[in-house]
Amino acid sequence: MSIAAGMSSYRWPRLLSLVIAWFCLENLARAGIAIAQARELAALPSAMSPYYVTAISAGWCVAFGANLLVVWLRPAWRVAMSLSVMTLYQANLWLNQLVFARSSEATETAGFRAILTAASFAALAAGLALARRSENKTTGNTRMDR
Repeated sequence: MSIAAGMSSYRWPRLLSLVIAWFCLENLARAGIAIAQARELAALPSAMSPYYVTAISAGWCVAFGANLLVVWLRPAWRVAMSLSVMTLYQANLWLNQLVFARSSEATETAGFRAILTAASFAALAAGLALARRSENKTTGNTRMDR
């Protein structure tokens, strides 16, 4: 493998890492905001406790952080791990939507949540497709080789 081919093979994990890091940081920010505004949020007509939001967001931050480690340390697991974490994350978001549907913002945010779900999987799929293409270029595999 040439140096140029090796360098291009590092681009796609960076892209995938940026997508995963975005979700990690978004959940970290949500946890921080929820804890910082716990007193104000408790007075709002939301069904979710700020402490629940903090705990679940921190947990997802850890999950996405673990996913980042897998992308770089266990290349054979990166596709399965990334798809699993994103699928479970989106399932958790929709489950929360259903369980806490009595809050005033639940129906108002359903459309945006559906768009976010589609965008999440599109970004992840793009990162994984680029990964597959990059791996095939660096190893010289084609569809017939598989």
